[in-house]
This record gives sequence, structure tokens and C-alpha cells, in this order.
Amino acid sequence: MKTNIEYMEKVKRGSKSKVYLFLSIILFLSLNYSSAQTYLTDGQKVPVFEPANTSITNRKLYWDITEINNSNNRLDIGVGVTHYEGSNNYINGNWYMNENNSNFNSEVTGNRFIYLTNNSNTINGYIFKLNDSTGRKDAVVTRGNGEMEIYLNSNGNIEDNLQNIYVGGTIKDIGQFSNDNYEDAAVLSNSGDTVKIYKGLSNGKLDTDPYRYHVNNPYNLCLAQLSSFIAPYTIAYNVTDNKDEIVYTEEDSVKILKNTNSNTLEKWLTIYTGLDDANIKIADINNDGYNDILVYYVSGGLKIYMNNAGTGFSPGYVRSDFVFSVSAGDFNKDGWNDIVINTEISAEIFLNTKTGNFFENTPSSVYYYDYPVPVKLFYPGKSMIADLYNKGGLALIFSAFPDQTNYNWNVENIWRINASDTDAVPAPAYLFGSNVHVADSLYHPKLILFNRGDRDFLRYRIYKFNYSFYNYFLFDSTSSDQYIDTTEDMIYTLEEPVEPPEANLFYYAVAVDNSYKISITSDTIEYVAFVPFCPTCPVGPDNFAASNETTESPKEYSLSNYPNPFNPTTKINYELQVTNYVSLKVYDVLGNEIAILVKEKQNAGRYSVNFNGANLSSGIYFYRFESNGIVMTGRMLLIK
Repeated sequence: MKTNIEYMEKVKRGSKSKVYLFLSIILFLSLNYSSAQTYLTDGQKVPVFEPANTSITNRKLYWDITEINNSNNRLDIGVGVTHYEGSNNYINGNWYMNENNSNFNSEVTGNRFIYLTNNSNTINGYIFKLNDSTGRKDAVVTRGNGEMEIYLNSNGNIEDNLQNIYVGGTIKDIGQFSNDNYEDAAVLSNSGDTVKIYKGLSNGKLDTDPYRYHVNNPYNLCLAQLSSFIAPYTIAYNVTDNKDEIVYTEEDSVKILKNTNSNTLEKWLTIYTGLDDANIKIADINNDGYNDILVYYVSGGLKIYMNNAGTGFSPGYVRSDFVFSVSAGDFNKDGWNDIVINTEISAEIFLNTKTGNFFENTPSSVYYYDYPVPVKLFYPGKSMIADLYNKGGLALIFSAFPDQTNYNWNVENIWRINASDTDAVPAPAYLFGSNVHVADSLYHPKLILFNRGDRDFLRYRIYKFNYSFYNYFLFDSTSSDQYIDTTEDMIYTLEEPVEPPEANLFYYAVAVDNSYKISITSDTIEYVAFVPFCPTCPVGPDNFAASNETTESPKEYSLSNYPNPFNPTTKINYELQVTNYVSLKVYDVLGNEIAILVKEKQNAGRYSVNFNGANLSSGIYFYRFESNGIVMTGRMLLIK
């Protein structure tokens, strides 16, 4: 396993030559990308607790973001600081309010929930976990004494200590491992040989008796769903075997422990990456509803492994340049995850091409670090993309050890690079079709809708294209995740047709935010709807297509009924090509025979048979015509 010291020495040896080329590289690249669209601007240093910054300072930060304050809907940042100044140390647990669109507020001593000096009980982990009893995310902190502490997020502050558990390790991630809807905590033991999963409880606490699994000193570890669909596909497709797996890096490989969906793990896959002690990020890159794996190491570059529908992984995009950290998010709001790569000197955004390996070799947009962000980073930390503003724009938050003038590379800081457009348009809605709603034996299209994590959301607008209107028109709007179109009836037959009918009913949706900005359109979904009449045909006395061929034998078989819907009688009309035996029967939706209308030999020609449903209940019925080896089925609706 590579140590920080080994890595730093390697970088020191190459630093001098890089410095001489630095200004010319900046000039060249800035000219090269000056015309590209920008997504990031206005870099700021987050004013985290910092008692000193000298040549002997050693500082490590642990942080996460969530909404804490009650005065706005913006995301705040929580930070745990372990700061050494020679033989003295400072331990500080606090949060910093996001009061404006530029930076987080400065240290407020009254917000501290941990503060110690010259103490061995350091902070070595800080993550927010959802408390189902309050609907907010509490701070989970692991300490040098082996304890994990939960601090309640309430009343616009991080305050009361909710729970202390001895875990003997460091918190690594939060996810849904167990068979419930509560968030669980993954802890790696201090010895590095055991992963412990502490199951979440309904009161926001964690079960004190963890599930344990033996591992071999993983470098990086997280919880993620890889063997099944992720949300919202799990909801739309009613998938239940979707609990999180354990994913970790060990030497030059990624290893995955599969969730059995019965609160246990089993060995599943090992992916050889060739990157020693790499970091991992999880994201759906190809928009198929399955998470993919992004593996990166500073001097080893980035490799993306694409998920094969939960059965395995295939190599995808490869970048060989320096990669300090990687994050994924939809910067251009097209519904596909883009990536941002932190390098020594810049944050590079690669927009998703939606084809091939999904990313070009050249970035789509580059933000060069500028004061107060240091012009050069020395050692990487954590990175994250988030809508800090509750307005749709995506900011980049990252921590790293800067290349300082005093040659002390042991001081970690956090920076925030803001969105160029904080009030961005929303991402397109997820729209899932092939769903139906049944009411009083009538079948209607049921649309399943989700936004793509946008916190700034007002409603969906639904557009429809059907057999009566030969263009899309705004049909309705909803803020719900389901919409049932009761104005349309769907065709359901008793048996699978040899040639399924073509779709004649289409929908798409757009997302609207609170500033009334509108997303691009969602995917289009389609249905086969029942058409009560032909709006483009000339209309005869019975609303059938008019014809003057009253005495000539028909050229093909046909079958229809009018009126439809009916109460209580309707006429079933059919045509015979040749003289032959004819059967015409009526069935209910369960396939029970209701009536035999015709069972005899008939000459070629046109026929009309009355059907009376006075003794039947309202609902859908089917009439089945058979003659000369031809079988046709029609649908009719009785409404009383």
C-alpha cells in the first residue's frame, strides 16, 4: 500500500520541472478553451476552523453537506477538524451556514458540538445520515477512542448527542444495506480486516450489534447498489432486491461483496484495474438504470467500468493523465451524468456524449484554479458536486492539500467553486410507461414520473399526441409522481395478437422549477388506445366509413361495432369474403362466454347483428369472429 509520504516524495521530485512550464501551459490551455461553455466560476476557500498555518501545521478534514439552517433551503457544510501544531492539537466539530450564493459563513463558536485541545480523542470520520423520525440528516462522527457518535440535526443547528457506540473503527459510508428503508452505517475496523454494518432504526439511532464481514485492508470502501436497478427504476419497475453492496479497492483491484437481500453479504466480483490503492466513485454513466464504477488514482488516471445489467462489468472510458478526484453530475441538464476531474491546476468538465465511451479525451470546459484557490494542488482529498443554492446550478466542493510557499504539504483545506448559472434549468423528468390503471373494468394509461434529484421543483407538464390531434399539445400538469389519463381507454385483448397493433397514443413530460424554468423533454412513451371512430374518414349514418359498394362482395374481412361505448345495445358489423361457416361470440374480460350471436353458414356480404347488454354490468366486453380460418376480436364498452 502506498503511503502519503511515498506519494509526496514522488511529486516533489517532479515539481521543479513542472513549475517552469506552468505559466506557458496555463496560457496555452486558456487560449485553447476560451470559447468553450463555462459551468464553474468564482472559486472560494471555505472558512473552516484554522488556529494556525505554519511550517509545522498538520491538519486533516472530514466533511459532508446537508441542509441544517432554517432560514433558507440551501445546503450547509459540516466539518470535523483534527489539527496538529507541533505537540499541540485542536479537535473541532462544527457546521458552516450557506447564507449566500458565494461561500459558507465563517466559524461560529456557538455552533461547535465538539471542541477539545491537546486530546487523543481526534475526529477521523464525519458523514450525515437520514433520521426517519425527523426527516433531516444527523451528523455521524467517529473518534480516536473508537466511538461513533450521532448528533441531532434539529432547530437549525447540530446539537444534542443522540447516541454513542463503540465501533473500533472509522465510518466510511451511509447506505441501505438491510431489508428496511432506514439508512445504515458502514464502518471499517481500525485493524482494517473487518467491515461492520450498523443497521438504522426508526428513531434515528443505529443498532449496536453490527453485521460483520472479513476483508483485507481495503484502501477505499463504499456502499452502493450494483447488482440491480437503482432508484427511480426500482420504484417504476417494482424491484425489491435492490439493497446496497460493499465495494472496495484492494491493491490493484476492485472487489464487490454482493448483498443477498437478507441482511448478509457474499463474494461476487473482482475487477482487476492495474491501479494500486485507487479511489472509487459510483454513478450511472450510460443512463440504463444501473450504477457504473469510476476508479482513479493520482498518477494512474481514471478507468470507468460499465455495468452489464447487474451481471458483471466491462471496461469503458480510460484517461491516463493525473486525476486528483472525480465527481459526477448533470452540468448541462440533458439527463445524463457528466464528470468533473480535479487535476493539479484545474477542474475539468467532460460532458457525456451519450455514445461510445461516453466522454471525449478533451474536456468540454475547464476552470483554472485562481486565488483564493491555490494555483496548484499537491495531494488530493474528497470532492462532491451539489446544488448548494436550491436553484438547480451545480457547484464543485473539494478538499485537498495545496502546494504552499512554506513547503508544508500537510494542511488540508476545502474549496468551493460556484455554478456559473446558479438558477439553472431543471433536468428532464424520468417518464416510465407500460403501466395501466384499472377502474370499473376500464384500462387507462398510467404515467410514472420522477425528477432527477432537482431540489428546485414545482411540477411536471404533460404533453399528449393521439389519434384525434395530429400534434403534441399541453394536456395537463401534476406535481405527483403518478398521472392517470382517464380520457383514454386502452386496448386489452383476450389473446396475444399475431400482429400487435401500432401505437397511436404518445406522451412526454417536462419539469418546471419554482422560477418557471422548463427542462428539455423527457423520453416519449407510447400506448395502444381504443379509437371509437375514424376522424379522417367520411362519416355514414352509423358513423362508419361511407361506401357506395352496397351490392358488391367485400374485398376483405372487417369487424367493428357501433355505438361504442353503448347502453344497452350496440350493432356488431362484419363482412364475409366468401360463403362460409360463421361464429360470433361475446366474452367478458375474464374470458367467460356471455353470448352466441351467430353460429351458421352465411353467404358473402355485409352483416349487422344486435347485441343487448341490459342484463350485464358496466365494463369491457370482447366479441370474437371466426370464419374460414380467420379469427378477429373487437372490444366494446358498456356504460350504464
